[in-house]
Parts: sequence; C-alpha cells; structure tokens
Amino acid sequence: MRLDELLRDDAPEAVLSGLWETYLELRSLAVVLKPRQFLRFLRCLTRSKSKINRTRSLEALGSVPMNERKSIHYSYAISAALNNDNVEAAVRLHSEALANLHVSIGTSSLLSYTVEQQIWQVAIETWQAYWNHKQGHVELPDIWAGVDTIPLPELWANAVSAVDFAATMTEMSDTGAAAASRAFALQLALRSFAIRSSSDDTVHQSTSVYGLKRYSQSRGRSRRLHSRLKKSGIIEVQHPNMERHGQLFDKATRLQTPTRELFETAIYQALSFNSRLYTIQALRFYQAFRENEHITPAADFLVALLDQVCDIRSEAGIFLILNDYRYFHGRLTFAVFRRVIPGLADLGNRTAVEDLLDEQLKQFGKIRHSHTANAILQVCYRRGEVSQAVESFKSLEQRYGFKPNLHSFNIVIRTHTRVGDVEGASTWFNNLLSSGFKPNQQTLVPLMAMFAKRGDLEAVKQLLRQSETYGIETNIAMIDSIVLAQVNNDQLVAAETLVHEALDTVEDVPRSSRTRMWNYLLNAFAMRGDLDKVTDLHRKMRANSIPSNATTFAALMHGLSIQRQPAAAHRILTEIMEQLAIVPSALHYAICMSGQLLMKNNRTVFALYAEMLEKEVKPDIAVHNLLIRAAANIDSDGSKEKGKGADQEKYEFARQTFDQVLKDLDPVELATTEPIKFIGANRVDESFTSSYFSYLIFLHGKQKAMDQVKDLYDRFNKTKSTLQMDIESTPPIQMLSALMVAHLNVNDYEAVNQCWELSLKKAQKLACRAGARISEPGWVLPARRFILNVHLRHYIKSLVVQSKLDEVKKTIKHLHYCGYELDSKTWNLYVRSLVQNDEALEAFEHCEKELIPGWEGWAPPNAKFMKKGLYYRQPKRLEPHRRLPAYDTLVYLAAAYVDAQASLSVKGGTPLSQQLYDVAPKTVDVVHHLPRLDDPLQRQLLNRA
Repeated sequence: MRLDELLRDDAPEAVLSGLWETYLELRSLAVVLKPRQFLRFLRCLTRSKSKINRTRSLEALGSVPMNERKSIHYSYAISAALNNDNVEAAVRLHSEALANLHVSIGTSSLLSYTVEQQIWQVAIETWQAYWNHKQGHVELPDIWAGVDTIPLPELWANAVSAVDFAATMTEMSDTGAAAASRAFALQLALRSFAIRSSSDDTVHQSTSVYGLKRYSQSRGRSRRLHSRLKKSGIIEVQHPNMERHGQLFDKATRLQTPTRELFETAIYQALSFNSRLYTIQALRFYQAFRENEHITPAADFLVALLDQVCDIRSEAGIFLILNDYRYFHGRLTFAVFRRVIPGLADLGNRTAVEDLLDEQLKQFGKIRHSHTANAILQVCYRRGEVSQAVESFKSLEQRYGFKPNLHSFNIVIRTHTRVGDVEGASTWFNNLLSSGFKPNQQTLVPLMAMFAKRGDLEAVKQLLRQSETYGIETNIAMIDSIVLAQVNNDQLVAAETLVHEALDTVEDVPRSSRTRMWNYLLNAFAMRGDLDKVTDLHRKMRANSIPSNATTFAALMHGLSIQRQPAAAHRILTEIMEQLAIVPSALHYAICMSGQLLMKNNRTVFALYAEMLEKEVKPDIAVHNLLIRAAANIDSDGSKEKGKGADQEKYEFARQTFDQVLKDLDPVELATTEPIKFIGANRVDESFTSSYFSYLIFLHGKQKAMDQVKDLYDRFNKTKSTLQMDIESTPPIQMLSALMVAHLNVNDYEAVNQCWELSLKKAQKLACRAGARISEPGWVLPARRFILNVHLRHYIKSLVVQSKLDEVKKTIKHLHYCGYELDSKTWNLYVRSLVQNDEALEAFEHCEKELIPGWEGWAPPNAKFMKKGLYYRQPKRLEPHRRLPAYDTLVYLAAAYVDAQASLSVKGGTPLSQQLYDVAPKTVDVVHHLPRLDDPLQRQLLNRA
C-alpha cells in the first residue's frame, strides 16, 4: 500500500531515488511488481527531471523479458532516451518495437528530435521505416505531429539544412539513398510550409514534445530575438524569419522539379501571416510558380492571392494575377470583380476601375453590390477629384443601374472634405439629409476631421452634438478630431488632458486606435522644437501600451529636423524604423530632406532622394518641392562662385528638376494616406500642381525675369487643364504671393493690388468660421488668422513705395476687424515702414505692444553669437505665433530715438524723446542698450543719426 502511495506523478526526486532502491531490493528478492505498479514506476522515472532517474527507466525496461514488453513500455523508454539525448538507445528501442510488436512506437518523438538536432541520416531512416511499415497497416499515427510543434523559424532553418543534406547526397551519388534524402527533405519542407499562423511572432511560443515531456524550443538566437521583439511590442519580424522562409522555398524548388502542392502550400503559408512583407514574399513565390508551364494555378488559389495583394495595395501584383486568371480560367468571376474593383479604386486607378465596371456590367448585368458600384466614386475620392465625383454620382444609376445609397453620399462628402472644400461638403451633407438618408459615423467623421484641420473647434463640437441627435455613438475618430482642433487652436493643455481622459473613458477599443491622437500631440510639440516634451509624451505612450507607428516616428524626426539635427532624424529612419520593420514613406524622407535644406546641405537632399528611390519609396508633393528648392540653392551658390550678376538667368538646375517633376506628375499621388507637407491651409487639389509652379515663379520674380514668370503661369494653366484638376480659374493663394513678388520687383503696383484683392477672396474661403457672416467682426478662424501675412508684406511694400501709408493703416485695421492677425515679420515690416515715414511715435507704440513682450534680452557680445546673427537671445521653444522685434527693426528705432533726442520739436509741451519713452518705455530701454556693431545698417542709420 505504501508503494502505491509513492508511485504518483508529482513524486519528489528524493522519493524517486528511494523508490529505485526499493525496486532493486525487491528484484533481488525475486519479487515482481504488478503490471500496473511497474507501469506507474516506469512513468515516474521517465518524467523525472533527473537524468539519472531517466536512465534508470531504461534499465528497468531491460529487466522485462522481450516477449513481455508492451508498446507502452517502449513509449516510456524512447521518451526517456530522447530526453537524455541518447539517440542511439532511442533508435535501438524504436527498431526493436517495430520488429517485435509490428507497431510504430515513438516514431513522432524520434523524428521530431532528429529533425531539431539535424541528425539527418537517422531522421531519413526513421521516416523510411515508418512508410515501409505503413504499407501493411492502414492506420498509423501521424509521425509529423512532433515536428509541427517546433517553432516555425527553427523548423524552416532545419528544413533548409535537410534540403542541403539531400543536395549534397545527390551530388555525391544519385543512388537510392540520395532519392530517399530528397523525398524526405521535400516532405519536411512541405510540412514546414503547411503550418499556418496569424502572426509570425507567435510561432516562437511553440513547444516540442518528446513522448511525455515538454521542452521550450525557443533556444539560442530565436529565444533572444523573441524576447527583444516582445519588449518592443511593434509590428512584424522581417529578419531572419523571412529570409529563412524564402531560403527554404528557393532551395526546395531547386532540389527537384517542384509540385503544385509545394508552390501553393508555401504561398498559402506566407499569406496566412497577414503581413505586407510576407505577402510580397508570396508574390515572389508566385513569380517562380508561373515559370513552371506544366502547372496551372487553381482559381481559388489565385483569388486568395489576389485578396491579400489588394490589401497591401500592390497595383502591379493585382494586374499580374488578373491577367493570369483570364489566361488560365477565362472570364473573371463575380467574386473577383467584387474584390479587385474596390482594390484598384483605393489605388486611384480610374481607367482600370471604369474598364472593370464596364466588363462586369456586360457579363453580369446591373451592378447591385454597393462597394463595387461606388468604387467609381471611391477612385475620385482617392485622387481628390471633386467635380468628377459629383458627375459620377449623378450617372451611377444610368450607367451601372445602381441607385445611389448612403455610402454613395458619404464618399462624395469625403471627397470634398479630403481637399478641404467646406462649401461643397456642407452642400452635399444637406443633399444627403434632403434625400431622406440618416447620417452615420462615416458621414460625420470626415466632416469633423475637415473642420478639425481648419481649427474650427466649434464646428467640430456642433457636429458631435448633432451626432447624438441621430443616435450615433461617439467613437475614437470623433475624439481624434476634437484633439486635432484643439491642437490647431494652440490649446495644447486641453488636448493633452483629453488624450489622457480617453485612456479610461473609451472602452472596448484597441490601444492602437488611440495612436492617432497621441501623434497629433507629438507633432504639435515637435513643431515647437520642444524635444523634452516630445520625449515625455512618447514615454507616456509606451507606459500606456499605445503602440507607435510610422507617423509617431515621423513626429520624432520632425522635432529633430526643426532643431537642426537632421542626421539624428535620419538615424531613426535607417536604424530604429528598420529594426522594427516599419516601412518608411515619402513623409519620413521629406522630413529628413527639409532638415538638411535648413542646414543648407543641398546636395545631401539629392543623396536622400537617391536613397529613397533605391528603397522603392515613391516620392510625393513634399519631396518634389524640396528637390526644386535644393536645386535652386545649388544654382544660387554656383552663380555666386562664377560671379554672375543678379539680373542674369540662373536656376538652370532647378528648372531641370522642375521639368522632370512635371513629366512624372499624376493625380494618383493624392491617393496617399500620409500627411503631406507643403499643403498648409490650402486645398489639397490646388496645392498638388501649384506648389511647384509657385516657387519657381517666386525665384524668377525676384530676378525680374517676367518672361519666365509668364511662361510658368501659362504652363500652370495648361497642366491644370491636362490633368483635369478641379481648380478655380483664379490662381491659388500661394501662387498669388509669388506673383506679387514678381510684379513688385518690376514696379507693377497695379498688378500687386489686383493680386492682393484676389488673395483676400481666397483667404475668405480658407479662413471663414462655419456659419459666420463676413459682414460681422471676427469671422476669421483663430487657427487661420495668420494666413495672409506673406501677401500682406508684399502689399505693404508696394503701398509704402507709393507713399500710401494711410492705405496700409486702413488695410491693417480692416484685417483686425475680420479677425486676422499680423505675425512677427509683418509687424516688424510695418514698424520699420512707420519709422521710414517719420511716424516714430506710432512705430514705438506698436513695437511696445506687439513685439517687445516676447523680448528676452541682448545676446552676449561675442563673435560666436554675432557670426550666427544671434544679436539677441532666442526663445528656447519655437512657439508658432511668438512675436519678437528683429535686429533691423531695433536699429531703425534706435536711429529714430537718436533723431528725437536731437530734435527740438515739442508736441503738447513734451519733447518727442519723452513722448517715445512715455508710450514705449521698454522699447526705449532696449534700443538704448543696442550693441554697437560695424555693420552696414548701423553705419547707414546710426552714424548718420
């Protein structure tokens, strides 16, 4: 009875040692354990953590006569031998069981062990013995069950080793042994490809079973890799797993003529990971599949591959599979049309979508599926084509037999919101309501996002209240819009508070869905150069399990570039993002390029462009604009070196770069989901073409090359027409600024005035509050209050030259009435203009009120600061709307103050210098301590004074 109590699975090692001594004593007394007791004793020894006890289990089996040994005895003994790494004993016992009992015992465990340890001769013999035995037996256990539990990356590596072994055997002598090694290696490769997983990372957690004991197989490099990836918690694994996967496929297909099963199994496995990188790998495998003319891909297989290729937005892959489907299976099925048409619409391929819709219409009749029919609208949305979206909406029923539904209205609304057309979006929202449809989240979220980008917080909140009346539940995207609106209104404290509140108030939402609002905050502080705050926010993201994505790292890079650390930004791109397998986009390269441009490293901009092309990253609007600017700077530097005059034509390299950009121009670029630089408050569809032309017009305008300016403007109108862009006939607002420079430099003040009037009209659309009346004061959105400053500076210069300072004052008063504000540069220009026109008192008064409050003092008087132009202390953080007096302005004011001190004029009984001090005591103190420098401006103004 006491022996039965001790024979339990959880018996301590000390008890097992005592049991062994008891067993030996009983055996010496010729006492035989009951069969049930002996099995429990054998099982306890086999499951022991002690190698000695496991060895004793083999000795115990040896005491059993050969004719009395059962399959369960062999199972325990083989398991113990493998767990002791005694493969010789395991093979002997396995062969003995097969010969004596005619049963395959421990085959799965033995095969799993030899595969993992890469003992290929034993593995092949075990596999052969199994199949030779199976010929006479219908039912046998699956010998690959143990192999299936080996972590997949390790299994791929082991299968590669098996294929290499088979290839070596074949090279030595193409005998029966070589044929067996090839058959085994291909079977192992096929089994490796047959395992499916939703995530490549999860396979590291698999375990292998040798009989009765489980061992973790995440050993060595694989375990370290898994630990590192688990800690980072980001995205997918590319190296070395993908390389192993591809290496196994390449070697297996070269070992001997591949079968359809091998191709399809490998491709299906790659697709099962739901990863962009593995889907690209699947496409590569399929390319090899196509080269085997004797194999026809099945229709279901092509559809599965097509589905994943649509998900990763590979246009070339979609057309490849479509063409093959037609070649091998004839006409496209309804399921193929239903999947591929929306996929191509998301890529912005209008021609392909129209052709496929017409083909489906001809083949199946009226198009009744919503996503298929509305794909013609979706392609307009992706390309930012507003008028085409409206026309397509109106022709849906007549052309395709599909009556527009709520989804149709939503896409048209989204198209207007995408380009920033407030008037059009509002009109179509009213059309939706008048048609009897009830708006849903897909209706309101784009509208809220559009107003949020404009900084119209009240409009966003109004839509949120409106959603409640329609019974629409507030989702995370709506909160995103509120955060963005607050950020654009400089309400960063409120935005940060809301972001933290959303962590607790919004439940049942994946943490990844909250990343966007955190990115808004990160980018806001990055734009201000506050790297400490950016770092703190990123740390809080990780602490709250908010995953970082490509846009998160773009914000971090942006902060570094603004702080003149483009090399550090580039390291994030090439090291950190690559390590985390985050695919870089044009946005990331544009940020690095803008940082280098800020540092005047113009040729490095082109080096970055070459790098992104090498990595197959498609350029966008921002990249092209940066290239043109870098080329112009290179031209300018070259002309200085050659001693060219200011009136001579230069910018040849910039024009060449510009011509190449225009050659490759395609509205499909707007199908990107990334944020786009160089857009700002402007409409996306207008900026797409005009941003390139505007900069070159500005450059040539400075050179007084009006023929070039006219040629560029004509080419802009022609390009707009050719691309069928839905843009107003008047120039976009950023182009009006460039034209004002050109006209101002040739003294065409009438043309400058006309451009100013057009700018006011353009700004009205871009800056007006939702529902506001322009006849009333304060109708300008706070976030757009600085939109006219560049244009206003050109206009002020024009009026001052014409001695129309009163008109300047009148204009500024009107702008303030509307709600516009002047930025630092404009106030400085205005103050200097007042001084130059003998209105020093008003100049000092404006400086005191608008510029001096941000003053932090003069910089230390040393050569280091003066060389950098840091005449006064710079703010540590680059607040977007902070105003400071410029050095030139203070020199002008100092000269005016010196003149006032020397003047005998008295107004109201008070000397002018005293009046200046009375209205602007801080300004007087600043100019009084102006450092005396031997520069042209001080020599011109102060020496004279």
